[in-house]
Amino acid sequence: VPGGVVFVRDGSESILLAGGVTDTATRAPMGTTARFRVASITKSFVAAVVLQLVGEGRFSLDERVDAVVPRLLPGADAAITVRELLQHTSGLYDFADDWRWFWPYFHGDPGHRWAPRQLLAFGLSHRLLFRPGSRWSYSNTNYVVLGLLVQAVTGRSIGRVLKDRLFVPLGLHDTTFAAASGSGRAL
Repeated sequence: VPGGVVFVRDGSESILLAGGVTDTATRAPMGTTARFRVASITKSFVAAVVLQLVGEGRFSLDERVDAVVPRLLPGADAAITVRELLQHTSGLYDFADDWRWFWPYFHGDPGHRWAPRQLLAFGLSHRLLFRPGSRWSYSNTNYVVLGLLVQAVTGRSIGRVLKDRLFVPLGLHDTTFAAASGSGRAL
């Protein structure tokens, strides 16, 4: 990590500091207005939207994924539920454990973005780790599936849904969801 930004609040007093660089090649200094990829924090946003849709009766936590979006998980156990995806108990293989996912980054393309169906394909190219609901294993693939489920149910990109349902109402004006390159869609 070449740099960072720290924000500390104690009651009504706060401090915002930056240190390091934003780019190791140019040595450009890190500023307090720098933007960061939040990576797995995105899962909290996706989970919030999924729970909103459950609250609206669009589907239930115990509903099977294939009942909501037929053929989304071909070759995987059709009994995987929305709850199991949220809880990392689906048994789906984590696409990030597949070396093919890391290939472009290892070979000098740190800005590469995968389309969600490509990431899902990496996860589904492996057998389930266990029977859904029987164990726990962290898997990014679960949240790719949830994002695709949200898109299918709402008819809108996950980026648009996150913006409309969370970012704008919560005043998160500098928060975005980056679209996968070439996919034309946000997840």
